[in-house]
Amino acid sequence: KVGLPTAIQMIVVNISYLFIAGMLNEFGVSVAAASGIGLKVNTFAGMPCWAIGQAVTAIAGQNIGANHLERVQRTTKAGLYLNLLVTSILAILVQIWAEPILLLFDPANAEVIAAGVLYLRICCGINSLIYATMYTFDSFSIGIGSANLAMINAFLDAVIVRLPVSWLL
Repeated sequence: KVGLPTAIQMIVVNISYLFIAGMLNEFGVSVAAASGIGLKVNTFAGMPCWAIGQAVTAIAGQNIGANHLERVQRTTKAGLYLNLLVTSILAILVQIWAEPILLLFDPANAEVIAAGVLYLRICCGINSLIYATMYTFDSFSIGIGSANLAMINAFLDAVIVRLPVSWLL
């Protein structure tokens, strides 16, 4: 009931990332290298978001099981606020220090650095706050046993929004 929709959710999300990587590869080696570095930075910056989401899943599940519905609501709200706060701080730090962070990966040339900064400006900004909100509510859905809702949300995000917008841009 929970495992299969969650697995499908992860498959859909990762396949969409593969398609996007293919789109970016068409722009040449510098953009491909920059997106690889940017994805690593963005993934690292996303770890607190995922940790908070996992906590929301566990606590919501425990409180649903104990029939403490008001705690589920408070947990989700607190998780959302904490996730937005932490994600905002990390996004601001990445925006301020995008270039020095990229230089930690010793990129090959200035073109990779410029493309990497652009990648981080786009992917580790407002987008991160939208993702933090979505991930918190998906985690809530999984915690209360509605993993199908999170799977449908991931499908809508990855296939209906992310891929067409990436193709258009």
